[in-house]
Amino acid sequence: MRRLFVLIAFFILFSCAKDYNKIIIAKFDNGNVTLKEAIYEYNSLSESAKQDMNSKPNFKNEYFKLVRKIALEKILYIEAVEKGIDKEEEFIKKLEETKKNIVFDILKKRNVTDRIKIIESDYAPYKKLYSLYQIVKRVDILDKNKIEESKKILISLSKEIKDLNSFMSAAKSFSDDVTARNGGFVGEVWLGYMEDEISKVMEKLGTKKVSNVIETDTGLYLIYIDRIREASFEELLRDKDLYKTIYKQKEEKYENEWYEALLKDSELKIDKEKLKNKKYDDTIVIGYKDKKITRKEIFELVDKYRENGAFPEPTYEELLQFIRNYALGLIIDFKIKESNIINSKEFKERFEKEKKFLLTRRYIDKNIIVPKIEYSDIKDFYEKNKKDLFTFKIDNNKNYIQPLKEVEDFIRQKLETEAIQNAKYELYRKEIEKYHFTIDEKILDLLIKEIKKI
Repeated sequence: MRRLFVLIAFFILFSCAKDYNKIIIAKFDNGNVTLKEAIYEYNSLSESAKQDMNSKPNFKNEYFKLVRKIALEKILYIEAVEKGIDKEEEFIKKLEETKKNIVFDILKKRNVTDRIKIIESDYAPYKKLYSLYQIVKRVDILDKNKIEESKKILISLSKEIKDLNSFMSAAKSFSDDVTARNGGFVGEVWLGYMEDEISKVMEKLGTKKVSNVIETDTGLYLIYIDRIREASFEELLRDKDLYKTIYKQKEEKYENEWYEALLKDSELKIDKEKLKNKKYDDTIVIGYKDKKITRKEIFELVDKYRENGAFPEPTYEELLQFIRNYALGLIIDFKIKESNIINSKEFKERFEKEKKFLLTRRYIDKNIIVPKIEYSDIKDFYEKNKKDLFTFKIDNNKNYIQPLKEVEDFIRQKLETEAIQNAKYELYRKEIEKYHFTIDEKILDLLIKEIKKI
């Protein structure tokens, strides 16, 4: 009886799935969007994106946008093919490069990411949570004298601060970071959350003490640890940033192991001694199967990366690393060519998806009309946002206003990004109108109803 019930339930689900593929939720000239496609698109969203959609006051409009996005992607693909973009030499070349990238990704997945399993013991090094406070002085300003003055201020503060209250007061007065408003409180963090230089100090500092000045690429720091406690495994599991950190560490570990295994290929020959003399001759320094790479080729490539002297000569150790990476590239290229991955279902599905993406991207790039950013636009943006974006508290609570020359490139990049995005939206609007896109409101309600069941 139970088996009969399972079979009936399976039949009902299967029938519904088939119906979803037949139910049309939206139409446009030469195409449509099915209910099945809309549900698939929704399921492919991240959990945070789903929550964001459903939390909007007019959440039905978000589902409308989701369906319109599917239709738009189909329309852009139709336009790209009709314009013959898939026949263009540049596109075909890009597609061949994409094939190699997909095969490499699948190879990496099989040799690296499929091996990653995160278990409870991986969280052990992060059980200690540090209640951290900081005072930060910026180092991205052009005035080196101001940076030196900032360093002197922090050195002086490190000697004057006696407890948490005085540290918080100093943070509010002197810190350039957004945490200043909360007395420099960063939160409860684990080792590795902050920059390496800071984590090393945290590990040794102890509680109720002010650190010496810590220099990093992002700024000059004083830190203070109010307390240290041990977190439960369940608490650590809820920390998504920690999970990402552990995952990345394992990925790097397995990736390096894979690369090292590839470099042990018996057919790879590297003559390290020949690299000690910078000669542009035909001496072979790398040999792999039928590939022979000369000393001249290597040093010409190094000069190219150095931009013909703009960057310093690599050390011998750096040169060896460069050679290893080059050799690794040769081996991986061969693995890609000899692999049968190109015939797999996984490759074919990814390739078709990527091909459509590249076609529509190429069509968009060729058809958007982006206005040129003038200097007057940059100046207007600067004046309107001077107070909020370009004014900072510095020594003795004084305001420092970044000059326009210092932030001109940042503003230009921001305005260009906005202009490109607006041009895309305008193109999308025209394409949707041109293809007479319409949506069935009743089926849209059905979509929302079915998704709520998931």
